[in-house]
Amino acid sequence: MLLAHTEPMFSMKIHDIKPAPPLQPFISGYKIIETNAERINRILPTTSLAMAFRLRGQNTLLSNGHSRVLPESIVSGLQKSPRHIGYGENTATLIVQFTPTGASAFFKQPLHELFAESVSLDDLVNPSLVRTINDRVWSAPRNEEKVSIIEEFLLGMLDKYETDRLVSTAIQQINQSNGFIRIRDLRDRLYISKDAFEKRFRKVVGASPKQYASLVRMSSIVSRSRDRDKLLDAAFEAGFFDESHFIKAFKQFTGQTPTDFIRSGPVW
Repeated sequence: MLLAHTEPMFSMKIHDIKPAPPLQPFISGYKIIETNAERINRILPTTSLAMAFRLRGQNTLLSNGHSRVLPESIVSGLQKSPRHIGYGENTATLIVQFTPTGASAFFKQPLHELFAESVSLDDLVNPSLVRTINDRVWSAPRNEEKVSIIEEFLLGMLDKYETDRLVSTAIQQINQSNGFIRIRDLRDRLYISKDAFEKRFRKVVGASPKQYASLVRMSSIVSRSRDRDKLLDAAFEAGFFDESHFIKAFKQFTGQTPTDFIRSGPVW
C-alpha cells in the first residue's frame, strides 16, 4: 500500500482579548498570536504605541536584509513605514495595544523619542521588575493568567495620571476628519501656539500632529478597499491632489505600490 506524505498544515491563531474596565481608557485591547511554523508578518503603521511580550519561541525584526532577535518584552513607538516581524516555529506573542494617548499613562519618557523605534521594555522600566514579569508570564500555564499578570503590572504603573484634554480633543478632531485637516486651523480652534501644541502632542502621542494626521489619513485610505481605482478615489477624497504624490505616500506607508499591495495577501 502506498502512503501519501503530508506536511503539517500551517496555522496562525489570533486571540483578541478586552482589557479590564480600569484599563480601558488606556488599552484598546490585547492580541495573543500563536504560530506552529515559521512565518513573516508585514505590520502596517498604526496610530498608537504597542508593547509585546514573547510567551514562547522567538521573534525577529527583519530590516534591509538583516534580522535581529527581539527581546522578551519590547515597546514599539509609532512607525511611518511597515515592519516585518518573523515568528519562529511554535511561537506565541502577547501584544498590548494602547489607545492613541494611553501609553503616556505608563511611561514618563516623552513618547516622541520612540518614534520609528522598538526598544526593550527594561530600557523604560526597572529591569528587575521586567525580569520578574517576564518570568511570571512565561511560567503561567494559561493565556488568561498571562493577561492577568500583564494587567497587574500595568495597573501598578498607573499612578496619578491626568488626561491632557487639549491633546485628546485634537486627536478626536483629527480622527473625525480621517486625517484630512489643516494643523494650523486645528491650533487656532484650540487657542494654542505652534510650539506649545507640538510639545504637548508629541509627548503624549509619540508623534507630531502632522505625523499623526498622516497616519490617520493613510490608515483610512488603506482600509477602504483593495481595489486600485477605489484606493485612488479615497486618496483624492482625503486631499491628495495628484496620483504621483499619493503613490509615494502609499509606498512609504505600506512598502508597496497600490497595485502590488492589492495583489499581496492580508496585512495587519
